[in-house]
Amino acid sequence: AIASVMGMISSSVRFATRVLVPHLRDPAGFGSSYGAIAFAFTLQWLVSGLVSPWVGWLGDRYGVRRTLVLGACLFTAGMLLMGTMTHLWQFYLFFGIMLGSATTVFQILLVSGVTLWFRTYLGVAMGALWASQGIGTSLLIPMMVVVFSLWGLQWTFWLPGMVGGTLMLLLIRPF
Repeated sequence: AIASVMGMISSSVRFATRVLVPHLRDPAGFGSSYGAIAFAFTLQWLVSGLVSPWVGWLGDRYGVRRTLVLGACLFTAGMLLMGTMTHLWQFYLFFGIMLGSATTVFQILLVSGVTLWFRTYLGVAMGALWASQGIGTSLLIPMMVVVFSLWGLQWTFWLPGMVGGTLMLLLIRPF
């Protein structure tokens, strides 16, 4: 359950941010092309692929808890900084690189933790972990739309960044 909640928080931003593409294309936003915006999403997956071995090494070398704290701090910082972005390059840095790295920390270490805990019913445990990511995305999309329409881009990232980052930090110890 703890791994599912942390996975739900960390990975849902990766997918839910797509609802803001119209704003990012709007001249009042970044006024960027679909290709320029899509590059941030591509960059996030590329970063995830490149840092995955390093995240595994950090977890083995310094421990899962310390590495999860790093991931939670990267997640919180990335989300808070996304609320301040005014240029497309910042979207690349904060969303593509920082949040790409943060979500990778949780993907790698949560999966390895769950596989160590469950010898029987491992398939069910992994299914629950991955289902939580879909559920998290399904919950975050309407929340982002509502927060964006009420309070703007800044709070669209600050609210889930502060609440999600705090929850993840609180859940690391029992994990």
